[in-house]
Amino acid sequence: MNLLPSQIRKENHCFYTEKSVEQLVNELTEIFKKRRFDFSSKLTVEFVTKNNFILSNKILLMPFKHEIYFMTRIEGAIYLKNNQTIIDTSISPNMRTGKILVALFTISLIFIPLMFKDSDFLKTGLYILFFFLILSLLFIFNSQRAKNNLKKKFIDTLNLKEKNCL
Repeated sequence: MNLLPSQIRKENHCFYTEKSVEQLVNELTEIFKKRRFDFSSKLTVEFVTKNNFILSNKILLMPFKHEIYFMTRIEGAIYLKNNQTIIDTSISPNMRTGKILVALFTISLIFIPLMFKDSDFLKTGLYILFFFLILSLLFIFNSQRAKNNLKKKFIDTLNLKEKNCL
């Protein structure tokens, strides 16, 4: 049982192309070789193994070496099956989104007993809970938008076609 909203969970997708595995790996390597300030490609790639990669949006300032693991990202594996190059991916939202939602939920739980303990605080507490709810919804919808945009850029950059994962 998964308690997280679907917008902040991992999504699994499969894509295929007529290109060979080597051609696709070379295209991803070319994206990786582009300088940070070269915005002809809006993606950056990090290879984990020869055919496994992590892809995310290119940002100008990446303060930490492994910042890519905290961003909205696509983790993928490239392999050959039935004369088609298959890219099996999982799209993960920004890890901080879940942590922020948990923090907002925890703060909301603290406010509930305070609201009923003091009748003067009830109206203010309801406003605060409503604000937290709106903020949480904004984080959830932004997370889904980020996943959809990254998936679209990935498909457009590599000219991929989506297929059913079985």
